[in-house]
Formats: sequence, structure tokens, C-alpha cells
Amino acid sequence: MKKFICIAVLICHFLFSKTGHSQSYERVTDNCGWYTYVAGFSGVSMWWTFYEKDTVLNSYTYSKYITNNGSSTLLREDTILKRVYFIDQYDSTEKVMFDFSMTIGDDIDITGVGTSYGTHNYVVTNEDSIVTPQGNKRRIQLTTSTMPTLPVIHWIEGIGCQEFFFFTHASIYSVPVYGNVCCYNRQGMAFDANTY
Repeated sequence: MKKFICIAVLICHFLFSKTGHSQSYERVTDNCGWYTYVAGFSGVSMWWTFYEKDTVLNSYTYSKYITNNGSSTLLREDTILKRVYFIDQYDSTEKVMFDFSMTIGDDIDITGVGTSYGTHNYVVTNEDSIVTPQGNKRRIQLTTSTMPTLPVIHWIEGIGCQEFFFFTHASIYSVPVYGNVCCYNRQGMAFDANTY
């Protein structure tokens, strides 16, 4: 009987310790804003993207984010599927912005903001974690072979795209060049590009 109890306790300990230490999914839409630089032929400018309000569209609740340049995007997050969906101001079709359920070898078609950017197939080629001001965050690396000039991009769970937090689909094009400065949420600084 003692042997049975010891085995049962060890099994329970193993099961609960695995569950207790697993990383929970962190929502991208918990972020209040992103600060990004944009460099193009006409110079460098800084963009603030920040949460404005929630809005209901087609029975889904979206978080509306706006930038200081006047553009806006609606985001909806499915925490079960670990996906972030977006509707931009140029197209009313909902598209997948991030899919954090992906693992090495999975692929996704990434569609650009607006109609001129097209769609490109990206494959997850690496997974790791990075240290942020709010602890370790899971990061996946995506590459594409559909167009050799498109860069490698990195998605960070709870943050967005490392190369350009918010409008991931615009970040896959080389001009203008986008770069992250920081991302913040209700707890404070969530990402600081100066550490990478």
C-alpha cells in the first residue's frame, strides 16, 4: 500500500509540476502601444501606435489601434488558437496577423497591409526565447523563399513582430525600413529594442 501511495504522489507531483511550470499564452492585444521608426527615401519618422477603443464588427469584439500618421487597424485575438487577426483600413477582410501556435516547419501565408503588398508564404525555421523587461518570451523565426529580398521576421509572443511590432505585414518589405524602439502594456515596458 505504501508503495502505491508513493507512486501516486510521485505521479501527481510530476503532473502538477509540469503544468505549473508551463508557459501560459500572453496576449498581444494586452499591449497599449508600440513606438517604431520608419526610414524611407524622404527621411526618418517615428510612429506611435496605440490602443483607442474596443469595437464590435460581425459579432466579434476588436481592439482598435491607431497611429500618429492617421492609419488604424482592428485586432482580435483568439487565445485558444493563439492567433491574432486583423482588419486594416484598406481592406475589410479579416486576416491572420500572428499565429503563435506554429512550430518549426509550419508555414503561413502573410498578406500585406493594403492591396499592393501581395501574399508570401513564410515557414517557421527556428524557435527560442528572449529576455524582455517583463521576463522570458517565446520567439519564432519565419523565412520565405517566395521572394529573395524579403527579410527574416521574428514573432514574439505577447509583443508582436520584433522587426515592426504591429503592422507585421508591412514589415516584410524593404522600403521603407521599419525598426522597433519599444512596446508597452499596463505593467510598463514590455520590449526594448536597445537590448537586442
